[in-house]
Amino acid sequence: MPTSRSGSSESRLPASPSFALLRDLAKGLLKAHKAGREEAVSRFLQHHPRFKNTTSGSVAGAEISLRDAQLVVAREHGFDNWTNLKKHVSVAVNGGRKAAVESLCQAAGAGDLTVVTRLLDEHQDIIDELGGSGERTALHFAAYNGHEEIVDLILSRGADLSVRCVGDQGTPLHFAAERPRLEIMERLLKAGADPIGEGDLHEMGVIGWGTAMQASKEEPQVAHEQRDLAVEMLLQYGGRHTIWSAVAVGDLEAIREVVRLAPQAVRERMTKFGGHCSVLHLAVAGAGPYENVVRLLIELG
Repeated sequence: MPTSRSGSSESRLPASPSFALLRDLAKGLLKAHKAGREEAVSRFLQHHPRFKNTTSGSVAGAEISLRDAQLVVAREHGFDNWTNLKKHVSVAVNGGRKAAVESLCQAAGAGDLTVVTRLLDEHQDIIDELGGSGERTALHFAAYNGHEEIVDLILSRGADLSVRCVGDQGTPLHFAAERPRLEIMERLLKAGADPIGEGDLHEMGVIGWGTAMQASKEEPQVAHEQRDLAVEMLLQYGGRHTIWSAVAVGDLEAIREVVRLAPQAVRERMTKFGGHCSVLHLAVAGAGPYENVVRLLIELG
């Protein structure tokens, strides 16, 4: 905490102090002094060290600057100077904001609609702030965990669908596709989310997250049905196959088209997060009749 004169600065300021208000108080004090108001003169006599042991007349006739007024306001609130007061306000405001962001992300991930609503009512400006594990937005957490009501609420408050998390550089749609959360994917796509999403840390795009990175814990057949529906949805909204998604779903025509446009695609490897696995690794590991995929990839180089 910045140094205070009395050590009781927190009791003199509200929990979320406004620096703009304090600045206005200083301007108001300066204006009052210029108008010759006794109350302003008395405040300078009491709190400004320059006027210690002087008279009211000396204060009234003195040249007073905004910096002088700021010093008085700072000392009235228990601080040695304006700089220390400013630092204290910055810490209080930013600390309160950070706590609100963390609470919002936690509530969104847990599906607590009441808390999310309250926090967005109180702090609408934190809707796109990053926090929690992986430094994601509340929408990332709600989308990943399948909380449709919270996704609807956050979308209705004007969330930015393009914000990427720090941990994976993924958008909320990436995280919805990974499970995949079909209802939430559709909500996000209808709201204007980018169906391609290149630039994520895994270098797979949204469709890759929904296929090669798909993390469903359901039975394999159910998982594959969900995955295929997710791919169909993304393609419908303007997404496009990558070598990873085409191989993951076993689409021979899509594989041929991807390689036609980018012949080197058959030799791509995942990033370190995917163990540097090759496209052929993915085909061999695929559940289902992937012999034709393996044969095609070898044929294509």
